[in-house]
Amino acid sequence: MRNSPSSPNSDVGRWPRLAIDQALTVAWDPVIGQEADDIALVAVSGYGHGERHHHSDIDNLILLHNESGKHHRRAIEQFLTLLWDCNLKVGPSVRTIAECAVEGAAGLTITL
Repeated sequence: MRNSPSSPNSDVGRWPRLAIDQALTVAWDPVIGQEADDIALVAVSGYGHGERHHHSDIDNLILLHNESGKHHRRAIEQFLTLLWDCNLKVGPSVRTIAECAVEGAAGLTITL
């Protein structure tokens, strides 16, 4: 249905995605910090493409620059716990850039 609330092309249809974006940002910034330059939150799969279905997971990739980014482990756990406590159905993965490259080279599907 054209311009229905569930249409991805309508402004109303984007509201849930924008609300999720805001929720993730509000949770990310105080836990991870805006100054961290070796870690990033990346929207992936249907959510990343703006095609997330109403009851599907909020798929995201927590991308670490390299293995030294593992020092963020506690902060990542706090971030994910906060999202789950808010009843957000997240589907997270945590990988380094090198791990993403290996998986991509192995032919595994990586949708960014």
